[in-house]
Order: sequence, then C-alpha cells, then structure tokens
Amino acid sequence: MLERDVESQMSGLLSYLHEVTGLDVIRGDLTKESLKPVPFFLNDLYRFVRISISGHSCIAAMCRKPRPEHRPLQLASHAAAIAKALNADTFLAFTELPVYARQRLMRAGVAFVAGQQHLYLPFIALDVRARMRHAQIAGSLDRFSFPAQCVILRHLLHHAFSDQILSRLAAQLGYSAMTVSRVLAELKAHSLCQDVRDGVRKNFRFTADGEALWREALPFLRSPVKRSVWVLAGESALRQLPKAGMSALACYSMVNDDPVPSYATTVNRLRRGIDEKQFSVLEPGNDEGVRVELWGYDPLLLVREGDAAADRLSVCLSLRDDPDERVQASVVEMMKGVEWSRA
Repeated sequence: MLERDVESQMSGLLSYLHEVTGLDVIRGDLTKESLKPVPFFLNDLYRFVRISISGHSCIAAMCRKPRPEHRPLQLASHAAAIAKALNADTFLAFTELPVYARQRLMRAGVAFVAGQQHLYLPFIALDVRARMRHAQIAGSLDRFSFPAQCVILRHLLHHAFSDQILSRLAAQLGYSAMTVSRVLAELKAHSLCQDVRDGVRKNFRFTADGEALWREALPFLRSPVKRSVWVLAGESALRQLPKAGMSALACYSMVNDDPVPSYATTVNRLRRGIDEKQFSVLEPGNDEGVRVELWGYDPLLLVREGDAAADRLSVCLSLRDDPDERVQASVVEMMKGVEWSRA
C-alpha cells in the first residue's frame, strides 16, 4: 500500500472512530525504538499508530493490504503478540474483512475495525455493527446524539431535510449511512419524524416545523461544546472558524464580547490545522491565544452564508446554563432574531 493510501486510511479511521463513538480521538506517535519489541514479520504485515480515545491509549495495527491473507486464528495471534510487545490495548484495522472473519474475531475477543462499517472495541465497551437494530440504539437515549442534534438544527435553520432520502441526507452532512440510520432511529423514538413512501423509495419527514419542532426537541438538546482549548493562530486561520460563545452572542445582541475571543470547530478540523501548522495549542488562559470550543458537530454545517458567528440555536444551547443574568437576557434578545424555517 502506498504511503498516501496509508495516510488516507489513517485519516478515515480517526474520523470514523470519532463519528461513531462521539469521543475525542487523537493520533499519537510511536518511535522506532518503541517498536523494536514487535516481531519483524508483524512489521511487514501492519503499520502501527498510537491512538487516544477519550484519554484511553491504544494501538491501531493497520493491515498493509486491503484484505488480510491470514485466517482469523492467525489474526488473533497477531493481535495478542502486538499487545504484548507494546504493552497496550490493540485493535486490528482492515479496509475489508469477510463476515466469517468478523464473527470469529469477535468470538475470540479480538478488537478490530473493518472499513467504516464494522467496529468491535471491547476494551472501551463498544460493539457497533452495521446491522444494529434501531430500537436498541434509540431505547436508552435521554438526549440526542450530536449527529441527530445537527440534523434537527439544520432543518430548523434551513428547512434542509423535507421528504429526504437517506443517501442525500448523508451526502449533505458528510455522515456515513450507518450514522444517518442511527439518527433517524433517535428521531423516530422521540416521535419527531416519520417514514414517507415515494414509490419504491422510503423518505422521512419531520412531524413538526419551526418553533414547534424546537420546543419539542429542546428537552433532549445539549450544549454542542465538548471542551475548550487555547490556540495560537493567525488571522487567516481564524477567519475560517465561526465565532462562538460570548463572541457570537456579541454579534447577535448588545452584550460586549469577552477580552479573549471565542471560536468553534471540531476535533478533526483542529487536528488538521495543527498538522498543517495553522494552529498551535497553548496552556489554558495564555494571553497570546484565543479560546476555541471543540463541538460535537461541525459548526460550519449550520452557519448561514456571510455570517461570522455560529448559528443562534447552537449558541443558545451553549450558553443556556450560564448563571449570569446579563448573558441570559442577551440570549433572549438573540433568539428573537431566529428566522424559523417552515414547510
């Protein structure tokens, strides 16, 4: 596999893990020295990358060929040898993996990721499969996942998903078909959408629109902010990010901005910016930097063309628990400017 193909596979793997788990997924480094305990033949079969999943460090052993040439029992021995050599939880990553191989690896307790459809990571209590039943996904939810929340807010702001087919919804948001299926399961579980037949195609439709939909969904919506970091960045890099928090509220009301401006992005976009030398992460509170909120969904999916700030609904959710009465009064003022989309 060419180096650029391996990097593409690595980028896809990180994005998939973040999308499915909703957790922060960060790539780390492995030195040549640290890889010395790994048997030579395994270095020929796999490329090794250290990954942190919400602080849990593990090793991704990426198969250098699209489809493994070894039997499941041999793959299991590979995983055990790698985990022992590197003294870390390990999962095997493949572009493709046959059904029988997936089943046997799972029975053996071997962690793996296959393409962007099948994932089994028992060491962080995850078992996500492409054919997971919708009821199992939606039954235990007391709040919407970030992808589901993004779909609702985008529809409220742009009326983007009226009688949509799943493939079109996935393409617009950059989500996988599995993620979109999970989103629709959540929305149906809360009676916010229904299936609509158009000949042989099955579309979906929201059961309410505008402010009525907002009020129905609000108890299950949450702040989009997962955490904040301080970043050093040039003006050109910051112009690519929408303002967030008090900086966004200052754009929509008469309130003054904080001394340190706030912006919004995702973990993946921040990671790319760091790799491209556009951003440098600083210690919290560093006077040379700005505050960057890391959101659970891409704020750019909701920003209206020409706006410098994140959308009003997300900003409202991010600030609704702020105890400052001045902030809450400004949030009320901001929400008066929402242009609710209707059918």
